[in-house]
Amino acid sequence: MQDFLLELGFEELPARFVLEASRQLTAAVVKELKEGRLKHGEVRSFSTPRRLAVLIRDVVSKQADLIEEIKGPPKSMAYDHRGNLTKAGKGFLRSQGAAQETLEIKEFQGSEYIFIRRETRGEAAVQILKPALEKVIRNLSFPKNMRWGDYELRYARPLRWIVALFGPETIPVQVGAVNGGRISSGHRQLSPEPIEIKRPGEYVSLLKEHYVLVDAAERQNTIWNQIEHLAQKNKGRLRKDKRLLEEVTNLVEYPTAFCGEFSQDYLEVPAEVLITAMKGHQRYFPLEDETGELLPKFIGVRNGADNHLK
Repeated sequence: MQDFLLELGFEELPARFVLEASRQLTAAVVKELKEGRLKHGEVRSFSTPRRLAVLIRDVVSKQADLIEEIKGPPKSMAYDHRGNLTKAGKGFLRSQGAAQETLEIKEFQGSEYIFIRRETRGEAAVQILKPALEKVIRNLSFPKNMRWGDYELRYARPLRWIVALFGPETIPVQVGAVNGGRISSGHRQLSPEPIEIKRPGEYVSLLKEHYVLVDAAERQNTIWNQIEHLAQKNKGRLRKDKRLLEEVTNLVEYPTAFCGEFSQDYLEVPAEVLITAMKGHQRYFPLEDETGELLPKFIGVRNGADNHLK
């Protein structure tokens, strides 16, 4: 058994596309494993604006052997009175590419039928995964797609890299001009150098070392904890906005919250107008005082570290 990793790297995806694309990718990979008779363990999904990934534990190294019993016509139609095969019997053999010696007669629902028992040896997992993953990647869809260059592949944003690993082994997928390998990328500003992933199990920790929190749930919790801390520090309260929090989560790879201020004079504008501008245009979280009145402060989330925050 080996762990399996697929990571697709993009130019920044629109935030509203990320979660659904991640669910779609994971479901498609799991479906291909099932159809390929590749048993596995835990399935985890990861997503950021620049990547979608699936990590699956304990995938068998070889697909299970397949034993099939294929039912043909009734015995009374397959053999004549002398015990020779009829046209129906011979036709069944031809259609299955089988020899007469492989025929068996079994009872089915009270009548006798001819059957063929076929055993298919399982292939290596990597051989199964290569075409399966290429199909999954090509069929990944988004609400709006684009083409770039001379490529036929249509995606929401250009596909830039593919990490495809089965244990320490790379799966040689090829989609358009992009080949699968083990090279990923860290945070665009904080760690732009290529990252070599040697095994799937190191994916989460290695990306974190390069300023990418690939677990969307962890990233969202980090954002909310930072925001709450800053709100308390600035003697303000937050109106929890699940939709805004989800959007911000899918806009950043390494979140750092900050508190900003604006002139008190703007509070003469209706609060609804200010809140709409802060949330809709800037993706900021407005702050209120204990009575629910809007403060001239907000909390934003930066895609980066805490340097130069002022």
